[in-house]
Amino acid sequence: MLVGALVVAFVNGANDNFKGVATLYGSGTLSYRGALTFGTLATALGGIASLVFAVALVRAFSGKGLVPDAALSPALLASVALAAGSTVLLATRLGFPVSTTHSLVGGLVGAGWVVAGSELNVGVLGGAFALPLVAGPLIATGLAWLGLRLQRGVGRKPTDRRLRSASELRALTVGHVLSGGLASFGRGLNDTPKILGLLVGASVLSPALGVFAITGAMALGGLLAARRVAETLARRITPMTPAQGLVANCVTALLVTGASPMGLPLSTTHVSTGGIFGIGIDTGGLRWQAVGGILSAWVTTLPLAAALGAGFMWGLR
Repeated sequence: MLVGALVVAFVNGANDNFKGVATLYGSGTLSYRGALTFGTLATALGGIASLVFAVALVRAFSGKGLVPDAALSPALLASVALAAGSTVLLATRLGFPVSTTHSLVGGLVGAGWVVAGSELNVGVLGGAFALPLVAGPLIATGLAWLGLRLQRGVGRKPTDRRLRSASELRALTVGHVLSGGLASFGRGLNDTPKILGLLVGASVLSPALGVFAITGAMALGGLLAARRVAETLARRITPMTPAQGLVANCVTALLVTGASPMGLPLSTTHVSTGGIFGIGIDTGGLRWQAVGGILSAWVTTLPLAAALGAGFMWGLR
């Protein structure tokens, strides 16, 4: 079980660690390695903070409430870990930014159906899971688009790379980098407890030890295998400027960080990518072929993970 959860954390880092800082790389504010290192450190800090501020998410992803307590077992949670890890690993190899949250939910549903059958509490997936996961990218896209409109309304032109003075350029750069750090911190705060829930549910490690193990595996996955997803997010969706990236990152940080203490499992992938979509919609530079591929990956993530979760559960039984 411990190995399975750490594998999920590793592939989560490979697919997700760059999402908070993608605009830093895409706009030329930081190099790939600089953005990745900064994002990884901020994510790790958010993961450690989740031990205090995101306890509700740990319970949500431990399987409690979805299946009867008698059906909870290390085998079920191991099946969830294997299903989620396999799904995210495949997407990472293909360069698609997908949701580890969706993968975990799919694995819980598939494995839970095998052990609980008609006793599977599908109703708990409504307000607690489905609504935040669907609404997240729509809200992020809308807020990013609105923020860029307001930015122009106060005299800023995010599509214009020329700024009036060197001091404005420095202020924009600092603000953009800080916004990427906040978005990455929010990602660690929201994603770490979801994976920790597997370990806590199986009583493998204490929450404190589990957090450090998971954040370490996430950091390693990002540092070793984030390049393909990074190129998709930073280069293939839409051109962007530092000012546009600042708006998108602020939206991501606001939504994901705000959702974590309330136990809402927002997908950082969907929120951060939605913010980048908002940039493309505002400027008219959205590359629809890339968007179509990403959306297709999003649609298939949950059912694929559910099928794998059921298959692994059948095998382990």
